[in-house]
Amino acid sequence: MKKLLFCFIIFISLFCVSCGPKKVKTGKIELYHGIRPPEGFITVLSFSPREIEFRIRVKFKDRKLYHIIADEEGNFIAEGWYRTSIDSTGIYYIKMKVKKGFKFQPGKKYRLCIGKQNPELMDLFTSKYRCLVDYEFVLPSHN
Repeated sequence: MKKLLFCFIIFISLFCVSCGPKKVKTGKIELYHGIRPPEGFITVLSFSPREIEFRIRVKFKDRKLYHIIADEEGNFIAEGWYRTSIDSTGIYYIKMKVKKGFKFQPGKKYRLCIGKQNPELMDLFTSKYRCLVDYEFVLPSHN
């Protein structure tokens, strides 16, 4: 009887472990090139090592979109949901704070990707993230 109970407990334990949530980590998310806006449609207004401010002149249908800033190595150094313009001008301003352990540096190349989803949700299914707008920029030496 004890042997049967022991086998039953082992079976239930293995069953619970095998049915638990799984996340297959695909590695870094690769940003898929979206529309490259013409010169002047996205402008870096100011930046410090901890924060950057953009003026974005792109009309979106969505009220909020996910904004990602990636560095040259593909690290997402700032990201989050931001409200897009709701007036007829299509201009909006955002300030993004850098994640802990990173900083904005003059002369370094960055990429602003604006998309519709949080990339963490996509990581379960694919390693590519589609940018609606894809803007590459280099921070100037003097702010």
